[in-house]
Amino acid sequence: METIKMEIANLNNEYVNWIAFSKTHGIIMTGKLVGDILSSEIVQTFNGSWDLWFYNACEGNINKPRSIDYIPIAQYLFRNG
Repeated sequence: METIKMEIANLNNEYVNWIAFSKTHGIIMTGKLVGDILSSEIVQTFNGSWDLWFYNACEGNINKPRSIDYIPIAQYLFRNG
């Protein structure tokens, strides 16, 4: 909980989200809006029938210390629908 509180207090974060996969495993996501990304970067989508579900994509990052994903804002906000 302390890490979540720290990320919420961090004024550089525009979004803070947390998913608990079990009592001992979870992931904290922080985000900022960006206008443009480099053409070499990959945009992660969640609206296609071929796309991973949001929580599956997050679970795949659980053992990484930090990763950066570019997600269109509408897909982030409506990722569970």
